Amino acid sequence: MTRCRGSSPALKLVSVIAITIGGLFVGVPRASAYDHTNYAGRPLGTSGAVNDCHGAAYGRVDGSLVLFSAYHCNPASAGLGAGQPAYGHDGSIIGFWASDWGGASVNDFSYIWLETGQVPFIKNEIYRGFNPACPTCADHWTVTTAYPSVGLSCAYISSKFNRTVYQNFQPFYNYTWEKEPGLMTGFKVSGSSCQVQTTINWHGAAYKDSGSPFVYGASTNQPVGIATSKDGSNALAFSTFYDGWNKANVYWLSHGSNVGVHLCYDSNCT
Repeated sequence: MTRCRGSSPALKLVSVIAITIGGLFVGVPRASAYDHTNYAGRPLGTSGAVNDCHGAAYGRVDGSLVLFSAYHCNPASAGLGAGQPAYGHDGSIIGFWASDWGGASVNDFSYIWLETGQVPFIKNEIYRGFNPACPTCADHWTVTTAYPSVGLSCAYISSKFNRTVYQNFQPFYNYTWEKEPGLMTGFKVSGSSCQVQTTINWHGAAYKDSGSPFVYGASTNQPVGIATSKDGSNALAFSTFYDGWNKANVYWLSHGSNVGVHLCYDSNCT
């Protein structure tokens, strides 16, 4: 498969499966079925890495399609090196984890460079699940802004404490759990990352809360945060999406093609 950008030469090679013929190992090209699942609001596939997580939202970094998630989901955070593969629910490689350009990891922010074809048909949606009270309602949030609001940044979000946020979480990719409401209750002090404590409960070690997107109840057209940690009572905290995005954006505005970072705000992610 051809990676959109940023892979090492070794990672640009065609994937192979090793089989034995007459006592010899033979490399056979792996089938490259495309995975069009929307992983914004759904868990990624199991990769064998220490962290398997949700995707948060789709966007473009330096012009290339990416899936945003948490940095602690990036195998590089566990010392496994940059450029590790990210997997879909069927075990296919959907892309490769990015290096920490711009220091966005301080805000637990990272992204996956997506392989050509391994993207959803509609790229500006965050899955929020089925609403049994409104069976005809949309099962997703629609992102309509290229850039997250500074009003939802670490510097200003305290003015919105005790207001509603929603976590978009699924235990498995094909589940349809409805979004989970809760309140932002204040800052959680953890290193230098800006984390916002909520009243939404952690789902347990068997699941993948990490990387799941939060949206602010009064502004559901963009992610406000990415699930990062929990407190002693198992209530989830998120890192503000704006602050991680801003670090990455500042970097890419002066590197590569100098076009920065933006969210997918239309179906084609122009």
